[in-house]
Amino acid sequence: MLLLIASMALAQDTDAPTADESPAETTEEAPEADSEAETTADDPDPEPEPVIELVVEPEPEPAPEPVVENDNDNDNDNDNDNDNEPVSHVVAEAGGAIATGNASYTTFSGSLKADRTVGTSKLSGWLSGFYGRSAVDANADGRIDADERDAGMIENARNLAAEARYDFLLRERSSIYVLVGVLHDRFAGYDFRSHEQLGWSQVMFTDESTTLKAEVGLDAAQEFFVDGTDPASSFPLSVVAKLTLDQQLREALAFYFGAEVYQNVLDIDDLRLLTETTLTSQLNGRMSLKLTHRLTFDNQPVEGFQPVDQILTAGLVVSIF
Repeated sequence: MLLLIASMALAQDTDAPTADESPAETTEEAPEADSEAETTADDPDPEPEPVIELVVEPEPEPAPEPVVENDNDNDNDNDNDNDNEPVSHVVAEAGGAIATGNASYTTFSGSLKADRTVGTSKLSGWLSGFYGRSAVDANADGRIDADERDAGMIENARNLAAEARYDFLLRERSSIYVLVGVLHDRFAGYDFRSHEQLGWSQVMFTDESTTLKAEVGLDAAQEFFVDGTDPASSFPLSVVAKLTLDQQLREALAFYFGAEVYQNVLDIDDLRLLTETTLTSQLNGRMSLKLTHRLTFDNQPVEGFQPVDQILTAGLVVSIF
């Protein structure tokens, strides 16, 4: 009996795990996921996984192709520089007065100016006219009586003038010009007058509101006088100098003054002076009112005529384009 009990105790001691053996050694190996989970659970502050940033660099721009210069390209560039967009202006002006009743007269004035600039070339021109007639107080009693009114009105002013000019622009402020002009003014003794001029034009000063320009040149004229004068014609050759001032006094108010002197080199006593003064008030984008004063002085006038002529006109100016 005692032998049986001792054998059973010895068998139990043999089956039981020793103290040195770990229970984990007797079990199956856990999956890797469980192992990682256990490791995470055991570590309270796990290190964050590194963030990988993806930077996309822009593709480099292709190198420009080499430009091969040749004579044809240079010619084309010069043509493009010269073929600037044309700039044109056309301005018309008209004014007049009509009176009936105790006073009887009619006056009319008008002008047309145009210019066109293309590259280094500028073509400009103008024409103007002034006409007037009135009833005459023949007996000088200070009134127009019935007989004088029935006699009708008599022409007492007729002035027609025109000019064409070409400028070759050398620099921004300089040009060489040539012009031709004609005049008919029988009340100043000129049945017909023409002249040709070659000269230099220079802008002396300019800013946002003021432009000062000077011109010098040589002028040849052909003058044919009205009937009954002696001599009947003249052909002066003159040195001409001209000064013009354009000034914008206010946003809608402009001032212009021009003075032109002709000195006859064949006759030192023969001198002519022409001036023009204008004041222009802008009404809107295309219309304005203009007051103009013109003076002509000739110290050797046509025989039988006065040395000074003046014309004062007021008119409406329309900028066509």
